[in-house]
Amino acid sequence: MALDDLIRIGKQSASMEDAKGKYEKDKSRNLTLDLNKIIGVDRASPVFYDMIKNASPNYVETKHGTEYGNFIGGQTQLSFNEVQLNPSDAFNGIRDNKVASYLLDRKPFEYNGANTELLQAHADAYGQNQFKKADSVTKKKHAKDFMVAESQRVTDMKFNPAVIKLANSIARDTEYAELVSMLEKQADMIIQQFGQIDPSALRGYGLARYMALDDNDPAKPSEAYEIAKAVGESNPAP
Repeated sequence: MALDDLIRIGKQSASMEDAKGKYEKDKSRNLTLDLNKIIGVDRASPVFYDMIKNASPNYVETKHGTEYGNFIGGQTQLSFNEVQLNPSDAFNGIRDNKVASYLLDRKPFEYNGANTELLQAHADAYGQNQFKKADSVTKKKHAKDFMVAESQRVTDMKFNPAVIKLANSIARDTEYAELVSMLEKQADMIIQQFGQIDPSALRGYGLARYMALDDNDPAKPSEAYEIAKAVGESNPAP
């Protein structure tokens, strides 16, 4: 694996996602042409670039969407090819200040030989990160579910039922906004604690997690794609 190649692929992938986001906000943009610029077709093959430049202004939204999917699919395969050559070097390319954020968006799963302490910390932080990214309706539902579970827990402790009634009344009166705010602060704390774990330990955990996936698992190339982006974010342009 050449780290420079993985850095380049990762940066390109991130730029493609950014281009897609800009296109979603402004459909007058030429997404297909932007994608070709990102990977340097204009420099590598002016003939191909001119053909695409001439044809793409007539593309409808679905065509741009199809081309975006094709390009991301290509980046995913390139990422997988590079990471598979040396997964350890790939993870070593993720800087200390990026490894926790990489894992925060990766869904945890149990695997043989997993470090149970790190797996639990990852699961907790991942769950809290998902909560933080949720919309207001989902957060409110989470708060309601939390109240049900917490009320049952306090009931099991044989607390005075007036406490449960009062707490639920406060939550309803504020439309759960105060509880959501409290849960967000709790989420921030758990995420921050995860980020304070030794980066080397997190990197080793991330590598073991990746290696636990079967090479034929369709999820593995997607993982490699995210690794490449993390490496790209971690390093200056080659």
